[in-house]
Amino acid sequence: HYVKGHLALVAGEPRQALKSFETALAIDRKALAYADIARDLAALARCHEQLDQPRQALVHLKRSAKIHALLGDTRRVREVVPRLEQLARAQGADIQATLHWIERWLAGKTEWPLCR
Repeated sequence: HYVKGHLALVAGEPRQALKSFETALAIDRKALAYADIARDLAALARCHEQLDQPRQALVHLKRSAKIHALLGDTRRVREVVPRLEQLARAQGADIQATLHWIERWLAGKTEWPLCR
């Protein structure tokens, strides 16, 4: 479903791509495939960008970046964050808290004393 969505997006059919990526996301959630969930969310963000739905794109991209950070995937975070910052600027959205947590999680600080 992810590949089908990617092909639809490249072909300029974001509505069709959206359906395929949503199906891929549902399957990956059920399988607890976190890296794939993050990838699906980033793809959904691209669909929403093409459909001129920047708020939805921002929501999906924030979630994608957070999952990549929790997984310790610095490379993917560094790919997603510039797009996230660009979308946030265009929307006038404050993502400083999101960026704070992403950096914290990338540094390996994923615990709270409260949880011990």
